[in-house]
Order: sequence, then structure tokens, then C-alpha cells
Amino acid sequence: WTSLAPLPEPRSRLALAAIDDQLVALGGEGPDGVSGALFLYDTEANGWLPGRPKPTAVANMQAGVIDGLVYAPGGATGDGAPSSALEVYNPAADAWSKRTALPAPLAAYALAAFDGKLYLFGGWDGARYVDSVWVYDPAGDAWSSRSPMPNTVGFAAAAPLSDRIVLAGGFDGRQEYAACNAYYPAEDRWEACAPMNLPRAGFGMAADGASIYAVGGGWQRAATFNERY
Repeated sequence: WTSLAPLPEPRSRLALAAIDDQLVALGGEGPDGVSGALFLYDTEANGWLPGRPKPTAVANMQAGVIDGLVYAPGGATGDGAPSSALEVYNPAADAWSKRTALPAPLAAYALAAFDGKLYLFGGWDGARYVDSVWVYDPAGDAWSSRSPMPNTVGFAAAAPLSDRIVLAGGFDGRQEYAACNAYYPAEDRWEACAPMNLPRAGFGMAADGASIYAVGGGWQRAATFNERY
């Protein structure tokens, strides 16, 4: 590990997305509460610049990139209530637009962009954790439902890998999980995969070639190591 330029201000429970040689950090909770602030990180210059804030300030959300646009659905507002808003950021124009809202308010879900669509798994609906799977198609600006997850959790993580999306970890209100399941979008089918070595929730997961990396997390206890699948 090496140290890079820190965020201009402290932030937790934010969303992070990568576009070309930039990282987009948006939303989350800072010293003054839940924020819509957006910062752009230039990997070449190792520096951050402010962008146009997200219209709806939320935390516990994720963001996915499709065709150069950053899609940020749902999240938890300052009072803790989940939002259903879908807001889209265009880095080239530094501008936001609204798209069709989620069928139900959700926060703390797992999100993956796959084959030009967004896949949203589980999360918190304001009263309970859910096992729902929603797919957003930007071409038709529409949401549709898919087969539910094998378990009911929030704060899980998802990453695309070849012909599937790998979903791992999560928290159900009582405990963290190490479980791993692969979702095959073409068949709308779930299949179990090898569990992580450590139960994790609220962690980062990313694919690199034929590998997936699980980094950090820990809802009931901090993770002391990272993992590769």
C-alpha cells in the first residue's frame, strides 16, 4: 500500500466510481452530517477537485458507471430514511440529471454495472433488510425485478466477473456473513460460490482481470486482512 492525496474533507459511507483516469467520490457523511458533496480525483496528478454536488444528499449508497455516466440510486438521507431517487452525474459536463426512481426506497444495497445495465441487490427499505434484486436499463429508463437473493442482507458487495456478478458478505441486523453467491444475468440464476475467509459487511469489492478483491469492512468487528477470490 502507498499513501495518496487525502479527500479534501472527512467522509464515511460515501460512493466511489471510476471513469477513465478519474475517481468520483460522492455523498456520504461528514462532520456536518449527510452531504451531497462530490470530488474528482485525478490519478495522474494525485489531486482532488470539487464537482457539482449531488442534488439529493445521501449516505449508504453506491454508484455505477455506464457509458461515461455515474448512476447513483437511493441511499439514506440525513434523517436515516432511504431514498428512491436515481440521479445521474455527467463528469464531462459537471451536471446532474434525474432518471426513473427506484420502485422502492433503498439504502445499504450492493450495486454492479454489467453489460450496460445496473444491478441492485438487497439493502435496507427503512423497516427491514430485503432480498430483492432490481435491474435498471438506461436505454429504456426503466427498472425491472429479477430472482431474489439467496439471503436477506444489506451492506453486501458486488462485482462483475466474466458472465456473472459475484455477491459477497452482508449484514442482516444480527450478524455479518462470509457467504458468496454468483448471479448469472443471462439466465436469471443464482449459484453458490466459495465463502470469504472472514465475515464482512460495509466493505469494498472490485474485480481485476480474473480476480476479485474484498477490502476492509467489519460491522461487528474490524477486518484485519483483505482477500482475493
